[in-house]
Amino acid sequence: MKVQSAGLVLCLNIGVAPPDVVHAHPCARKECWLDPMLMTQNKAIEVIANRLQEQFLRWQPKLKCKQSHDPSPDAIKRLGGSLRRRAKDEFALFYYNGHGVPQPTPQAELWFYNTNFTQYLPVTLPDLLSWVGSPTFFILDCASSETVLTAFAALAEARRVEASRMPTKGRGTAAPAVELLDDCIWLGASSRGELLPANPELPADLFTACLTTPVETALLWIFVTRRNTLLPRVTEEMLQHIPGVTTDRRTMRGHMHWLLTAVTDSIAWATLPTSTFLRYFRNDILIAGLMRNFLLAQRIMRSVNCTPVSIPALPPTHTHPLWLAWDMAVDHCLSQLPAILAGRA
Repeated sequence: MKVQSAGLVLCLNIGVAPPDVVHAHPCARKECWLDPMLMTQNKAIEVIANRLQEQFLRWQPKLKCKQSHDPSPDAIKRLGGSLRRRAKDEFALFYYNGHGVPQPTPQAELWFYNTNFTQYLPVTLPDLLSWVGSPTFFILDCASSETVLTAFAALAEARRVEASRMPTKGRGTAAPAVELLDDCIWLGASSRGELLPANPELPADLFTACLTTPVETALLWIFVTRRNTLLPRVTEEMLQHIPGVTTDRRTMRGHMHWLLTAVTDSIAWATLPTSTFLRYFRNDILIAGLMRNFLLAQRIMRSVNCTPVSIPALPPTHTHPLWLAWDMAVDHCLSQLPAILAGRA
């Protein structure tokens, strides 16, 4: 289970809201911690895509990424073929940000654009799977993403049934006429019918932020939800200047990253069957990191009325008592932060 290549698909069409979403004002706007309204449309999606790529490369520096900005179905077909050629028999990663298109249809179609941005064009799930192939790690940051995961589970079961009915060759070996989908992994931001959170104090891509920048997201979420109980000298701006680097445990930022990894890893070990834990949390560094951070997403997204979903299905962990250890570490960190930053000034 090694992720060799990644396709980063952003359907944002910045400045144009999809027809099935009515946002209050103010609403969440930041994508990859950047406000797209402060840049021109073409510049914004390029900068956001580059930042997204950087966030994934934090977890797997050797990952080969290919970006697709506001693509058409034909562009997704070419991207899928390119990902599979690069990955060969290993995992590919397909990331989909659907904040600028309608939510998936009841038939589990994902939306893209025509070349003139005058129409939304659907891509069926079987088509997407035939282009990207298997095994693939899918991440859907869009409303009602469970619709797609449910359809995928039904399709995978149908493939298994079809394969079991195929004639055999030789010594009980099944004829390889049906591509099974058992090795695919799916993470989705929301359950069926749920819209993405719109709190202007949180990122618009809150699910992606949880997966790729977990420490920053966890600290911001605690600040937003518990600011009345924090020290009055702690400000949101301070959270953006936590000293250190993620890879150095001796620094505050690195120590927080190490603690969050330890907590989420322990929750996974205590909650999941051993075989599931070893398969998804001990094989590939990128898969393990994303799966650990999905546990954080469960906690944060549920607090804003979204329920992340996954295949394989992971049990709810948002109330696990080990989160109290993380909360205590955050309190300790934030209590020292003003003095540390003042000493650096």
